[in-house]
Amino acid sequence: ASSHTFPVPAVFPCLSLLLFVSLPLVFAGAYAAVRAPKLDPPTRVAPLPRKIPPQLWYTHPAFAVAFGGVLPFGAVCIELFFVMSALWLQQ
Repeated sequence: ASSHTFPVPAVFPCLSLLLFVSLPLVFAGAYAAVRAPKLDPPTRVAPLPRKIPPQLWYTHPAFAVAFGGVLPFGAVCIELFFVMSALWLQQ
């Protein structure tokens, strides 16, 4: 029973703002963007494509996905180890 709860009657104005203001503006902006004329690039673009050099091993998406999840998970596990050690071993 927390004294800092979010009041239920305040949810309805937030939802009404989301549904009746934000959502129509999103669709109006999308419609305006589709109907707008295409922009010309401000610089000249070379007609010949350039060769893309081979990427280094650490720029592979699988490496980024693996370490993007392993590093934060490892940090959380280490922090939890210290917190649980302080709680349970220091009787």
